[in-house]
Amino acid sequence: MDSITHGLSGIATSYLGIQQKFGFAGTLVFTASTLFPDIDFVFNFITDSIYVRYHRGFTHSFIYLPLFALLLTLIFYPFIKSISFKNLYLICFLGLFIHISLDLINSYGTPVLIPFSSKQYSLNLDIIIDAFVFVPLLLGVVSIRIFPSFQKTTALIVIGIIILGIFLRFIQQYQAVILIRRLEPNN
Repeated sequence: MDSITHGLSGIATSYLGIQQKFGFAGTLVFTASTLFPDIDFVFNFITDSIYVRYHRGFTHSFIYLPLFALLLTLIFYPFIKSISFKNLYLICFLGLFIHISLDLINSYGTPVLIPFSSKQYSLNLDIIIDAFVFVPLLLGVVSIRIFPSFQKTTALIVIGIIILGIFLRFIQQYQAVILIRRLEPNN
């Protein structure tokens, strides 16, 4: 996924309860957490080849997720005293989890088990910029701003549309593979 989609995922899903319970500070931390795994973009300033080689490395690992959640919590906690350390940790953890999970959708692959395995896992359902995720998130965030009394409902609808879209694309991919095998039995 691209960074804009990750940011929108943080804003939209924060309206499932984080925004209501912790206000702007909770949404800010949650959204920053959904963006954090792509911090490896700093490698791009060194050279493009280093960025391509190391993007989606250890910052995209479910194994390191608890440690990065702790790191983000330690960074934000001195500035955000209105949220308990425990709740701040859970917000960071969930934001990181959403980022890594969204990256599993595309064909690029994500090594979610680093350091135990560098295998790239992927549902292979789309490219990096996914309009089927981006558009519902964008429309959801705009709707939440226009109709604030329907924040949770809008967020649930957006998440439902995205999950349904992923499910339908998975079915289409499966059907395409079966069709290709039927048409090309020797391959």
